[in-house]
Amino acid sequence: MTLRQDGFTLLEVLVAFSILALSLGVLMRLFSGSLHNTLETDRYVAAADLAESLLARAGREWPLDALPPEGEEDGFRWRLQASPAALEEGLQTPPGLTPYDVRVTLTWAQERRTRRLQVATRRLLSGRPRGR
Repeated sequence: MTLRQDGFTLLEVLVAFSILALSLGVLMRLFSGSLHNTLETDRYVAAADLAESLLARAGREWPLDALPPEGEEDGFRWRLQASPAALEEGLQTPPGLTPYDVRVTLTWAQERRTRRLQVATRRLLSGRPRGR
């Protein structure tokens, strides 16, 4: 008569736990990477929103020929620049309007690195630029 035992041996249980531990380690690394990417993307979206806001204020709140040179907001350092635009040959602006190239550069620290975003647009200033 043979003795039959049901259940797992100690070796089988150890192998199963090893496979489980390796699988959980890989899954945790994947989730951690996804979280890191999400946080980085959130900062870029916030930077883009701030850049859009600053460009909208340029020419409305701040005269294009007298922009505040730089500032800090929500952990971002920003720098606004505006200069009369050089138009391509054959293009003209209506009388009394001066085209300006407006650029905002944002920098911020993220994970021991400095990130940077630069956005530019062209605006029209009525009248002649001051001091030029």
